[in-house]
Order: sequence, then C-alpha cells, then structure tokens
Amino acid sequence: MTFSPPTLPWRQFREHPFKAVPAQAVTGWFSPRQKNSLELTVLLALALLLFLGTMALIHSSPAPDLPAAATPILAEPQPIGPVHFSKLQGDTSITESIDRPIPTHTNHTALESALQQLLAGPTAEEKEAGLYSEIPAGTRLLGVTVSWNAVTINLSHEFTEGGGSTSMIQRVEELKDTVQAVEGPKKMKLTIEGKPLTVLGGEGLEITE
Repeated sequence: MTFSPPTLPWRQFREHPFKAVPAQAVTGWFSPRQKNSLELTVLLALALLLFLGTMALIHSSPAPDLPAAATPILAEPQPIGPVHFSKLQGDTSITESIDRPIPTHTNHTALESALQQLLAGPTAEEKEAGLYSEIPAGTRLLGVTVSWNAVTINLSHEFTEGGGSTSMIQRVEELKDTVQAVEGPKKMKLTIEGKPLTVLGGEGLEITE
C-alpha cells in the first residue's frame, strides 16, 4: 500500500507559510488504519510521560518521618546491703553475712533498709542453708540515729523478750555486725521504745557500747 498525501493549495501555502493548515487537510493525509496507529502511539507516549512524571514525584518527595526506635530502659542495679544472721559452727553460734538488695524507691537509708531486712528474718532458702535469727519475731525498728562515731537503734519491746543469755548475746551480735557492715566500726547504742538499754534479759546481760 502506497501513501499519497493529498494535493494542497501550495500556492496559498507559499504565499502564506505561517497560516494554519486546515485540519481537514492534515487528517486527510492518513488512512483510517494509519490514524488508529497514530492515536495509539500518542496514547502510549502520554501514558509513558505520566508514568515517568509520577515516579519523579515519588522520588523527589521527602521520606516520611518514622518514629525513632524506643531505647530499652535498663533497670538500674540496686545497691547490695549486708545483713548478718546467726549460724551454728560446731557448737558455737556465729554470724554470717548475706547480701540483700536495698530498695532505692523508699525514704529509708541503707542502714535502715538492712535493719528492716534483719528484723524480717532469713528467707526459707536461707533457713535451709542453716541460717536463723535470735531476734524475736515481731520486733520493730522505731528509729535510727547516726553520728560520726556512733549509731543509736531504737527497737520495740519485743527485742528483750524470751531466750537465755546465749540468745541475748547472739541477737545483739546480729545487730552490731549488720550496723558495722554498713556504717563501719562505729559504736552501737540500743534503746527500747526510747529508753536506753543497759541490761538485757532476766539474767541481767549488760549491754556495752
């Protein structure tokens, strides 16, 4: 099939080269089949331009701000406080230091926390390991005063009840060793509900500083 463009008024074109050519004249150049092919080509070109423009817009747009990864919060290690419980060594009672975590979310000092845990007694696991306390159950810590060379501990009256001289000596040793493990070699003074304790138990055990 040969393509033969229609005859145009060339004289008119030469005289007026910039004058618009009638649309009927231009479309008359192509056969219906060629028109369909041309329209398809134009549509494909437009689709390609649209696709390229969309891709350029996507790549030029700033990336959305993503939330920063949450930083794991590590629990702060709790300070360790030594608590001294009693333990038999042969026929003799001694004290043995047990490390206990000291809560940091309370208003208690390290010494107060250690004494509170001492008065609470050993755990079931510690009891299985042979630890025990001579301090009577129910004894309460009423106050602690610390100076540069001494520590005064005020306890409830339960501390003085029950037991013989051996038990009395050992409960004082548990207190003293716990205090000195936290505060160093300071003197320890005991008061029972505000009154100085100088004699402990029915056997008249003297309490020295």
